[in-house]
Amino acid sequence: MFKFAKKEKIIFTLIIVSFALKIGLMPIATHSDLFAVEIFPPLLFKNHIFDIFSYLDNLGLSYFYPPLSYYLFAFFQFVLQHLSSTYIPWLDHMRLSYIQGLQGQADAYIKAVPNPNLLKDLFIAKIPLLIFDVASIFILFKFVKRGYLKKEALLFWVLNPVVIYTTYLFGQFDVIVLFFILLGLFLIRKNKALGILTLGIAGALKSYPFIFVLPTALILGENLKEKLKLIILAFTPFLISISPTLINNPHLAVFALFPKNMFRYSEVLEGWPKYSQLLKYGLLILSYSLLLGYSYVLKLKDKFNTIVSVNLIVVLLALTFAGRTHFHYLIWEMPFMILYFKKDLKFLTKILLIQTISFASYKLLANPLQLGLFAPLNPQYFTSLPTFNDLIDKFISYRIISTTGFTIFTLLNIYLITLVFFQLVFKSEAVGSSRYRQIRLNK
Repeated sequence: MFKFAKKEKIIFTLIIVSFALKIGLMPIATHSDLFAVEIFPPLLFKNHIFDIFSYLDNLGLSYFYPPLSYYLFAFFQFVLQHLSSTYIPWLDHMRLSYIQGLQGQADAYIKAVPNPNLLKDLFIAKIPLLIFDVASIFILFKFVKRGYLKKEALLFWVLNPVVIYTTYLFGQFDVIVLFFILLGLFLIRKNKALGILTLGIAGALKSYPFIFVLPTALILGENLKEKLKLIILAFTPFLISISPTLINNPHLAVFALFPKNMFRYSEVLEGWPKYSQLLKYGLLILSYSLLLGYSYVLKLKDKFNTIVSVNLIVVLLALTFAGRTHFHYLIWEMPFMILYFKKDLKFLTKILLIQTISFASYKLLANPLQLGLFAPLNPQYFTSLPTFNDLIDKFISYRIISTTGFTIFTLLNIYLITLVFFQLVFKSEAVGSSRYRQIRLNK
């Protein structure tokens, strides 16, 4: 009893310490991605511009996220504006500067739009991220109470360097998306319609969860009709949120699942870079198509673990073979990693550390992704600091390190994909197999 109480106390203490660190980081670090999602929502509750896509398109600007993300942040900004008299005016001024041609990283926005309450307003801007991070831990605790996860699994989340970097340093809102993914997976075990609808909400906030929705619906549905119903149900939140654009500008709504800048390339690829991209995307499309086909015919007894396994393979394929990936995309795998490797958290921790270091070695090379994130403290100073890779390059060619990191990350992911797939194919129990074995034993 004493050991159990001591373990609980350590876990609780580490959770408190982690959130003290996260709260400390909230006002002092950011990336320009935070501004990309925060500067337009005030238009909804101040100017009643509900068709945000058409508004941006008319200005010739890129839309980065699906409409529901703007609606959600508009709600939080409407509530949180009372905490600071400069919060919304600051966002308005940044939006006007952006429309007038302001571009660059976070330091450019901070310099162009001075704000005497910058640290306070940055903290307020990240409050929604903190709320959903806490809510995600609550869902994980629900898994613990149901006996599906160990209590130590909570530490994998709260001390996760990818979650801390992406959410509290970088300022991306993927933690909100992950909450709905975790909630959807939790609900699916009892109510597959409600669970798939919740996953659809995640997809309506950022498009990538739809790559999980399709195999999930195919696994859950008992027949073609039910599978199609679940897919339609999953896309309902997105269709509702895009309806203003669908009414005003139907052809624009077709591209709403994708960021507009995906279709704009600054350079034309030639030679091996071009063919390597084609090869990787070809492998990704082929692998995903085969997984969808496999999910359609799959008849396994434990559908929940099947969903976790298949979707873990999907996200690992995307991280490995999609060409235009960024470091913060690594956060996508976290719900599935923690649910799949629930029995071996030490192995999971090792995998996460190797993935994080190797992926960072060739994805986090620019100042705005390193110490430049602390521009809110002193934009002139922190954006002038050399990158870690520049410092290392003085002693050893950093290309060696980045190439090694790329190789390790790729091979590790291929290993994990193979491991999960073989576990799925050869160790999963087909529907009816237990009953069949029982009949054989009785005979």
